Amino acid sequence: IADAIEASGKSQREIATEMGYERPNVVSMMKNGDMRMPLERIPAFAAATGVDAELMLRTAMLEYMPATWEVVAASRRQTGSDRAFPVQDAQINIRGPAPTSSASSNSARRSAAPTSTCLCSSWTSVTRP
Repeated sequence: IADAIEASGKSQREIATEMGYERPNVVSMMKNGDMRMPLERIPAFAAATGVDAELMLRTAMLEYMPATWEVVAASRRQTGSDRAFPVQDAQINIRGPAPTSSASSNSARRSAAPTSTCLCSSWTSVTRP
């Protein structure tokens, strides 16, 4: 994320505005690894910085939800999709806060709006935002 911001030549304020954020500190928190890049904001970030949105989404999904990404990737391989996410020479490192596992944190997460779709029958002891 930091490399994409620097290479774009734009300020964090400009990128934040293009992503729909009012404050540039959100971009700074993502850049420093204090906050995860919301998956729904990846297209806007990619457009603002000029990085490949699909590569960034794949990298984020592998980091945040590897099992979910495997389902998506397997489905794309089975359907013979035109863009089967080829391995690229570039690497994007996306850092974010570690997942929480305390009972109180899980209770709070259950009551909050979900950040991803869960196709499971019950909550697990460790949740990832």
